[in-house]
Amino acid sequence: MGSFQWKRAPVSLKLVATIYLSTVSLAYVMGLINIYNTTGLTHTGIVAWYRGNEEAAISAMSFRELVQTTHVHMFGISLVLLTISL
Repeated sequence: MGSFQWKRAPVSLKLVATIYLSTVSLAYVMGLINIYNTTGLTHTGIVAWYRGNEEAAISAMSFRELVQTTHVHMFGISLVLLTISL
């Protein structure tokens, strides 16, 4: 049994892989834009986003919100890593 080669793969598989990688790349870019918009990519901005800042009218995230956000991200990242490793 030979090793897998992309040049011999069906066009449909190449198309699905291209769309998948494009979508994941776009998701990461949108995530970076979101982080920039919410925190300004600064330490102070990150602390204000998660711990709150009364001057900027940002309320602190509750433990429940932190767990929910972490759960969603860990589930999504594990699926991405699984599909990339296949």
